[in-house]
Amino acid sequence: TVMLGAVACSVAQVVAPHLDLGLVSQFAQVHDFVEVHAGDTVTLGGHATEDKAAREAAALVRIRADFSTLPWLPQMITRYETLVDPEARFVKILDKVMPSITHLLNGGVTIRELGLAADRLRELHGAQRETIASTYGADQPEGLELLREIHAMLDEMMGTRK
Repeated sequence: TVMLGAVACSVAQVVAPHLDLGLVSQFAQVHDFVEVHAGDTVTLGGHATEDKAAREAAALVRIRADFSTLPWLPQMITRYETLVDPEARFVKILDKVMPSITHLLNGGVTIRELGLAADRLRELHGAQRETIASTYGADQPEGLELLREIHAMLDEMMGTRK
């Protein structure tokens, strides 16, 4: 979360200066808060669990109750989850960029441990970009371009670039 906050604000200032950096920072800070109660879900390689949305919805209900006298946190989580703000959508894309940056920096250790073939990784990257472009990323060309560039670097490193 801290890393995403630093990266999202830094990147937004350069590639998307029209975004409100204060909101970018706030959304980065709350983006994974529901996972404190719901647990993290590994999605690389299609390893997502079927109950992720239900677990996260229940976590948000619990957060709303726990923070009923301090409403900022559940309000910001809800704004992030609903992706109404362009800053939330930008942060969500950057949240998808960060694992690929980590894979680049560690030489793809996790990718190799999961046994993902190069073609499968390229396929997953393409599907992820298509999904994002057709949903919350439709109005975020800067974020999508960054995701494409990082994916290309990772694909090249893993020997998948064609």
